[in-house]
Amino acid sequence: MAEVSLSGLNVIILNSFNGNVWAGDGTTKVNVAIFFDEKANERQRKALDMIFN
Repeated sequence: MAEVSLSGLNVIILNSFNGNVWAGDGTTKVNVAIFFDEKANERQRKALDMIFN
């Protein structure tokens, strides 16, 4: 992928955990939502997706 400027774009990551996330026993339920700035064009969204997913 060619260089894509991400300057000035925002990303929000929301997490929720049910259980002890630090226990490391695999019983914790994790939910994640990632929101990209609506100003991002298609190439920028693809670049952000590669970074955060």
